Amino acid sequence: MKFLYVDVKQRKVVAVFQNANGENFYWTKKEVLEQKAKHQILSSWNMIDQCDDALRAMEDHKKQKPWWKFW
Repeated sequence: MKFLYVDVKQRKVVAVFQNANGENFYWTKKEVLEQKAKHQILSSWNMIDQCDDALRAMEDHKKQKPWWKFW
């Protein structure tokens, strides 16, 4: 799995992950945390890093000002 970017789907911020087959998965923050916990048990360090990147990007997205409030 590879973290691609943060998107908004059905008015929720989601992280987009892609597996080796090219399938895209749209996970909410809760689902990313669940996957991170699962991979910590499995000691999959690459996936843990990808989840950390996704969580960081989701937090940065929430902190940004909306584009229409430029003044």
